[in-house]
Amino acid sequence: MTAQKVILHISADYPDPLDGGKTRAVANLLALAPGYAHHVYSLNRIDWRQDLAALPFTDGNGVRGGASDDGSAAPARPDDLPHRAVAYPAPPKGLFHRRYLERLADWIIADATARGLVPDQVHAHKLSVEALTGARVAHHFGARLIVSSQGDSDLKIIGAKRDLRPVYRDIWQRADVVLPFAPWTATALSQLLGDRTGPLHILPVPARAETPAIPPISAPADPVIASVFHLASYKRKNAATLMAATALARETCPELRLDIAGGGNAPTFAAMSRMMAGYNGAPGHETTRNGAQAPIRLIGPLAPDAVRGFLNRATLFALPSWRETFGMVFVEALMAGCPVIFPEGAAIAGYLPGVSYARPVPAGDSAALAATMTEMIADTAAIRADLARAQTDGSLAIFGNDAIAATYRAALDAGGGR
Repeated sequence: MTAQKVILHISADYPDPLDGGKTRAVANLLALAPGYAHHVYSLNRIDWRQDLAALPFTDGNGVRGGASDDGSAAPARPDDLPHRAVAYPAPPKGLFHRRYLERLADWIIADATARGLVPDQVHAHKLSVEALTGARVAHHFGARLIVSSQGDSDLKIIGAKRDLRPVYRDIWQRADVVLPFAPWTATALSQLLGDRTGPLHILPVPARAETPAIPPISAPADPVIASVFHLASYKRKNAATLMAATALARETCPELRLDIAGGGNAPTFAAMSRMMAGYNGAPGHETTRNGAQAPIRLIGPLAPDAVRGFLNRATLFALPSWRETFGMVFVEALMAGCPVIFPEGAAIAGYLPGVSYARPVPAGDSAALAATMTEMIADTAAIRADLARAQTDGSLAIFGNDAIAATYRAALDAGGGR
């Protein structure tokens, strides 16, 4: 039997016993590559005056997918568990950024060596942070280095860390494979760090659980703009511009309504209610003071299946985030039969150029967002017909798990390991 390639992953965005609430983007990606021996070092930064500690754990993405070759359960002894939830010390605000991440690399090298773990490849899941650790680990073991790039975090951190720009440039150029989340990320990093000569593959974020597309319905009787985000992120998701644009669009389309789905907490709900009051006139209520339905509503959190139905019934989905690395919700909306408006130069920018059903708008331009809303509402029938065709003709296949898995496996299989 051919030995499985050993992949050592370094990620600050992997759910673990120390923080189970992290995004599942990396975990979903590993689930699409079950034929490899995955070992994850999941990073959790702690106060720089504390000591590093690690907790072994396993999940469905462990060695041999978390089971032995004969299908028996994953190993029960802690030392045999494939992953490590690592609490590592480092100062706040990126102080001594490289120094502490290289100390972390030395600990990973020692831990892997003690476990008899010799990786064929090291996958660092963010260029600006994890790659500083991963490059040192890969060099020590003579392993191939794969680096993912998350546009929002990477460009922000690399842009601020001018003293480390040569280090990032060296990793960007020398990594065996680079996997940006989106085309705009690859373009921006090339402008910042120079064009790569080695392999670069755009790798979208995989869905939690891929589901069949829902065809667009005919236009709702009254137009509805849908948006979905956790209310705690309302500033970054640019709720203020979204509300202002809705108010402007209502001057042309007075029946228009904005429904925002998503959970939160009491302070963020109160803040959002204050923002809405200027448009609704009745903070925290679904009706205005004259008894009419409020033009902007918070409808609370929805279960995944309910989100798909919510999006399918909406006229448009809009989310003009100030920062958005990829935004899986845009893909979910398209697969739910809902045309989208996304922030220009971010999110899914570059994936679907020139299509009618996915249009970019500058994040801070409420007038441009309002104009795009009204244009798309007026052309709803044609846009929905375009989206229905895209759902079946392969135009959206790049976002599917089969395509993502094929791209990732090609990256892992290139070069034959060490």
